[in-house]
Amino acid sequence: MKIKARVITMFAIIIGALFAFGIAAAAAGGYGSLSDPLITLSYITDTFMPEMDKTISSTVEDKTSELSAKLDATIGELESKYNEASKASAASTYTVISMSSGQKLIGVKGCEVMLRIGKAYCTAPASPGLIDTSTAGILENGGYLVKNHMYMITIDGRGIKADGDIMIIVRGDYTVE
Repeated sequence: MKIKARVITMFAIIIGALFAFGIAAAAAGGYGSLSDPLITLSYITDTFMPEMDKTISSTVEDKTSELSAKLDATIGELESKYNEASKASAASTYTVISMSSGQKLIGVKGCEVMLRIGKAYCTAPASPGLIDTSTAGILENGGYLVKNHMYMITIDGRGIKADGDIMIIVRGDYTVE
């Protein structure tokens, strides 16, 4: 029995020595070192988070500047479209004008005129004078405008002359002399 006890004791000492040697080898193997770090709170707070903050900040700054440039370009395009639309809208709005006897309104091609109050006649150096869009007729030089009829100037230099005080509605480009 003594031999059995010695073998068991020897076996236990060898196993204990191997276990101790394994622990020592694991400790000497560099666990927790820079070459093989353990994920610890200090690693996360001292190394990982600052690197992630830098990476995220850099990416956000790049994307922000890229989006800002695109936004500025889009705003510029929209402003130019808005300005063009405003000009077109201004030309497409009606304006009420009062004129005295003898004053002339000379329109540009596409100008529309409607007599609301008073008397006025067409002034045109040649035929046709004004187009009466209400009746699809032509008003020649010297012909009087009918109230509430819409007249269109289709050739530059045509217009109307007030025969007394008048009020007209105009849409388009014109000059009053």
